[in-house]
Amino acid sequence: MLKILLLMNTLLSKLNISEREIVILHLVNDLTFKDISKILNRPLGSIAWQYNSALKKLRRFQYE
Repeated sequence: MLKILLLMNTLLSKLNISEREIVILHLVNDLTFKDISKILNRPLGSIAWQYNSALKKLRRFQYE
């Protein structure tokens, strides 16, 4: 379990702060994109786009 947490921390640290914030709010805090959009005061479409972009980066990073 500790190895998984360390790997997740390493991967998340490679994202920019905005992407990391959205991923954590969505996956850890279980917030919807709509809720995240309101909290961060950003357009809903931008939140969804950044989240999907972050997931693509994380997939790439795991194979580096």
